[in-house]
Amino acid sequence: MQRTTIMLPSKLKLQARRQARKRGVSLSALVRESLASTLGAGEVDKRKSSRASDSLFADEAVFIGDAPIDLSLNHDRYLYEELDRQ
Repeated sequence: MQRTTIMLPSKLKLQARRQARKRGVSLSALVRESLASTLGAGEVDKRKSSRASDSLFADEAVFIGDAPIDLSLNHDRYLYEELDRQ
């Protein structure tokens, strides 16, 4: 894959993030699937875009359950707070 930067209107990005969260996929996966569908590029492998294949969610020793909505802002607290209590 190649990294690509795109500019989106705020409202469209918000709608896309909500839809991605609702479907349990990353924003990138949603964009890839949408482009493939629009361009007739065929089905994107849904297993690759699922939460199960995302390294953050796949390793239960590191992360169990649904991701907190503030994970990116408070990642240190989620990573180290439990260690401090042990």
